[in-house]
Amino acid sequence: AQSQTPASVTQAGAPRALKGPFTVVSASVFRWRNETFQMSDIRAPRASTGSCAYERLRGREARKALRRNLARGDVVVTPTGRVSALGYKLVRVTARGRDVRRAMIDAGVVLPRRPGQPSNPWCL
Repeated sequence: AQSQTPASVTQAGAPRALKGPFTVVSASVFRWRNETFQMSDIRAPRASTGSCAYERLRGREARKALRRNLARGDVVVTPTGRVSALGYKLVRVTARGRDVRRAMIDAGVVLPRRPGQPSNPWCL
């Protein structure tokens, strides 16, 4: 886990343009240089540690979708001012002006985060 929240995370709304390469860790987490980011407000299936085969399959598909979206170029991250449970900076992400969260939801590979969702919607 990472230490205290860096000062840059508290600056919600300050967009930053990032040039690849990116390392995609999971369907919602990626690294750029020495920073790790997590897309905010989505539920993403886990590719490696999923609770069932279906979740792991969906997790691999979602991870590929994030990789494709980031490869489009012109990536901008906007910090939300929040940090995930694992200490990652929660961000909104656009690639070539398109909201990556919305693109992945529209593609059906992740779900929007909503209160009252089942703990694991992929392995019911």
